[in-house]
Amino acid sequence: MRKETSDGHSLLLRRQQSTHLRASLFHIAKEYSKQGFSGWDRLIGRLELAVGQSPDAIGIESLHPEIYAKCRNLYEGADYAEAVEKSFKLVGDRLRALTGYETGSDAFGKGLLYIVRAAATDVDEDFQNGVKFLTMAIDRFRNERSHTESGNISDPIRAYEYLRLSSLVMHLLEGAQRRSS
Repeated sequence: MRKETSDGHSLLLRRQQSTHLRASLFHIAKEYSKQGFSGWDRLIGRLELAVGQSPDAIGIESLHPEIYAKCRNLYEGADYAEAVEKSFKLVGDRLRALTGYETGSDAFGKGLLYIVRAAATDVDEDFQNGVKFLTMAIDRFRNERSHTESGNISDPIRAYEYLRLSSLVMHLLEGAQRRSS
């Protein structure tokens, strides 16, 4: 059972606290190493591999750089609907820059968009369809949001999930190219 904080950010707060705890443990272990305790050097090396110096993989900092740069302040200011709408527009802008078409169906259809990332050639068609359907889902979510004043997004977790979806698509589009007709 999840206990909510007054501002509804409990899951994100726990994730941030987890990141800070791992960083603190790393710092403590490093200090012990300086004092000469045996075996700590090896432990430090392993701990650094386990924790790393990167931001939490599930935190907002791990979003696609463009989504993070352009949506973070809106999200942190609790303007969730605007942050989500901005992330959807960024996906549309990226599709347009790649193909001349803003929607997923047009970009993959008329625009001949192709994503170079399938795990194997025998699943390439499934992969292309999967990415196309993700972009089309964003098109539909964006359309639904445009018919309400606030986009009906007041939950920070739900907004974060939409941002994560846009981020995934933006990462996938980094391997995009146009097929020849």
